[in-house]
Amino acid sequence: MTKVFVIGYGNSLRGDDGAGYRAAQELSQKISDSRVIIKACHQLLPELLPEAMNAESILFIDATIEREPGSVLLEPVLESTIKRRNFFLHSFTPSLFMDQLWQIYHRKPRAFLLSITGKEFSLTEHFSKEVESSFALLCTEAERFIKARIEPLEKVCTN
Repeated sequence: MTKVFVIGYGNSLRGDDGAGYRAAQELSQKISDSRVIIKACHQLLPELLPEAMNAESILFIDATIEREPGSVLLEPVLESTIKRRNFFLHSFTPSLFMDQLWQIYHRKPRAFLLSITGKEFSLTEHFSKEVESSFALLCTEAERFIKARIEPLEKVCTN
């Protein structure tokens, strides 16, 4: 069984929006463990559901506009209040992803969203200075999340 399924997503041609995508790419280079699957995608897609169904935990990594630029936040994914079968891909959120995982596979792993607040979402391949300065923290928090779920509790407590 997969311990942790990580989905980092965002448009790498839209500035800060690509932070989740780039974080997943970097995590893939750092973490080589058969209990962890890491995917870098341009958007969250239902095609990822079969790979996610056997995970114990799911970590979504994405950019947001909801807080101070450069801030990083880890929060649980809450159940969606939107109950519909036909959804548009641009509105396919972590909550809807988890709803679909339950509806199709009857699985409810614990799910979390790790987000970084962006400032620049125009056509550019570069991060804003705020996201660039906090990007290492985003990756560190993702690594911490993964390691806490794959290492024995005694080892985590003694470090």
